Amino acid sequence: MTLANALLRAKSIGVRNFRDSASRFIGKHELFIITEHGNPTSVLLPYNDILEIVDILEELKDKEALKLVSEGRRAISKRAKGTSVVSSFNKS
Repeated sequence: MTLANALLRAKSIGVRNFRDSASRFIGKHELFIITEHGNPTSVLLPYNDILEIVDILEELKDKEALKLVSEGRRAISKRAKGTSVVSSFNKS
């Protein structure tokens, strides 16, 4: 499931409810949308999910990795057999 889908399916909690029971929500290790007067204001994400998002954002800065991903997608669309990505990075 994509993050956008997860956000759309996330449980909403009011800011007062969150404030009064924060440890209960944090302990669930789930995605929550925190609302104020019914409007989304914040997102509570588990720590590991944030680490994964940061890793993805860092990878998006790597032009060589993006080039390899693009080549891989083109190959997959042409039903090509896979090639080790590790060997591509070890050529430098």
